[in-house]
Amino acid sequence: MKIRVIASAVLFLAAAVVFKIAFATPTPVTPAAPQVDINWEKMDHDAREEYMRNVIMPKMRKVFHDFDSVKYAKINCKTCHGAGATNETFKMPNPKLPKLPSKPEGWTELNNKHPEIMKFMMQTVKPEMAKMLNVPQKDEKNPKGFGCTNCHTM
Repeated sequence: MKIRVIASAVLFLAAAVVFKIAFATPTPVTPAAPQVDINWEKMDHDAREEYMRNVIMPKMRKVFHDFDSVKYAKINCKTCHGAGATNETFKMPNPKLPKLPSKPEGWTELNNKHPEIMKFMMQTVKPEMAKMLNVPQKDEKNPKGFGCTNCHTM
């Protein structure tokens, strides 16, 4: 009798585990951010191009599309680098991107007129690009870090 009770308990527990595994809602797994161990400044042209194509472009295509899928329906090298991206004559910062203000009151006006894009650029684009380039974000402590003027002119 005792063996039957133990066997029944084991079978019950095994069935419960199988049921839980079979019918449980899977917990979404967020992949860890890739560890970036690059030195953009020391990369040669080919290495930079490969990194842009394989790391930066897929990530930023998704980031921009998630922000505004209509405006950023088609993201490619020209989006940031301009027409010169096709023949590698582009310059960064790109004067064809929206020009940034040079005075504090211009920044205030820009933030008031376009708060969504400004928030997106400051809180998403800037930190993501800095992370992928393995450089600090530009701020008072890191004036040479990645910031708005890496892409936009003033």
